[in-house]
Amino acid sequence: MRLLVIGAHHDDAELMAGGTLARFGGEILVMTDLGFEDQKFDKYSILILNQKIEEKIAEYQPDTVITHWWGDANQDHVIVNKAVNVACRPTPGHSVKRLLFGEVLSSTEWGTASFNPTYFVRINPKEKSKSLEKYEEKIREFPHPRSGLAVTFLAGYRGATAGLYAAEAFEVGRWID
Repeated sequence: MRLLVIGAHHDDAELMAGGTLARFGGEILVMTDLGFEDQKFDKYSILILNQKIEEKIAEYQPDTVITHWWGDANQDHVIVNKAVNVACRPTPGHSVKRLLFGEVLSSTEWGTASFNPTYFVRINPKEKSKSLEKYEEKIREFPHPRSGLAVTFLAGYRGATAGLYAAEAFEVGRWID
């Protein structure tokens, strides 16, 4: 698997797929690192976001892309989801064969739709927690959903729903074999 995880902000990639990244390796693209202002993605043309994402895909040539779920409460996440969908159109010769949408605690569950994962990746919950250590200032006290304990609970819950000890869960946007 040649994996690219695209997040709007720092820590989004690790919250969505930190365990998956630890298991398979891959690259992370953070949109705020490209100069897009936090919580102000709506002031940019979607075309500009599409082009930045397309540049990274052309450079890295991933076969799997993970990004935000379309129903998140955070509008930056929703905009990134739309831009990634466009950048990953299944045109002839395009490298991306799998497009997955992940959940970000304190955004996905606060949206108005229900996240219904259909693809589960077995992870080591300690590796997931380790991936978040560099974002200590963004981790909150339990029972906030973005607490270390809630992240571990979610990995256990997602794993249990798939007969695994721990997992990250994704909705499949596209899967081409």
